[in-house]
Amino acid sequence: MERSVKNIDAINIALMAFSFLVARTFPFELFLFSYIVLGPLHYMTEIAWLKERDFFISSKSWIRIFIIVSMLGVAYTLAVEFLGENQNLQTVFASAYPLLLLGAFTVAALTIQDKLPLWSSLLIIGLALVLIFLARLEYLVFLLCLLIPTLIHTTIFTGNFILEGALKKKSNWGMISFFFFILCNVAFFLLPTNPKPLVNPFVQNLFLESNFYNINLNLNYLFYGTDGSTFVLDSALGIRIQGFIAFAYTYHYLNWFSKTNVIKWHQIPKRWLFTSIFIWLASITIHLIDIRLGITLITVLSVLHVYTEFPLNHRSFVNVGSMLWARVSGKA
Repeated sequence: MERSVKNIDAINIALMAFSFLVARTFPFELFLFSYIVLGPLHYMTEIAWLKERDFFISSKSWIRIFIIVSMLGVAYTLAVEFLGENQNLQTVFASAYPLLLLGAFTVAALTIQDKLPLWSSLLIIGLALVLIFLARLEYLVFLLCLLIPTLIHTTIFTGNFILEGALKKKSNWGMISFFFFILCNVAFFLLPTNPKPLVNPFVQNLFLESNFYNINLNLNYLFYGTDGSTFVLDSALGIRIQGFIAFAYTYHYLNWFSKTNVIKWHQIPKRWLFTSIFIWLASITIHLIDIRLGITLITVLSVLHVYTEFPLNHRSFVNVGSMLWARVSGKA
């Protein structure tokens, strides 16, 4: 067992190194390949795996509530994709989205409890006050809502899962993989980067259709504070940010597929497995026919898998906090 854990951690370190090197060389191409080819298969198999475990939610009542919330998130995404060009609807969407996303994230924190004790009620009040405070900071709300289902999901949540596994197994190799993961992410902003022109029109069109330019633009503003009007994707700065995004997404997917024997996601019911493979192949095919429709399909699957993973994210953070506290207090 110890050898198996060590091997998995070593494999993941190798996957991080591979993802980092390719992201540095082909930041746009790698991201698009990972998002279009690896993404849908990850989304479908994880949703099925989560469903088989009741989404890591403690009671049936909470499961029903959370499924409704998740489906509202999907409905919102579809509405934006197909009706978002209407200016009046855009205003409605902009005001509804923060409430929906942050509300779902808040509800997810409650679903992992077996009961609803007093502290849960206090938590609801506390989170409501936080949301009221955030409502006064429009850009912070916008940034959270932009990054939670994208880069926070693929970096902070993924890193927390790595740390949880390392602490649970008391694995030195696991801790090495956790710190190597941090190093890879930080390195994109420390190492010198040469600009690489986006000469391939197909790559440019695919990337712009994915709407990820908004993430690049806002990371540029967040990290460097430069004027968005001067931000160019294929500048040294743009390549640095895109490399970071490409690494985050690629390793997020590879991490899932590398831990098949650990979390047993391949043991989902056959009908789910076949459905996942069918939708994965259909998604790739649709991209060859209609890029915009293919991106919409992936976006919907991505949003659904982000929402349904919220309870597991909260449970993972609670586990990490408990294990770290046990170590600090000498109870480990």
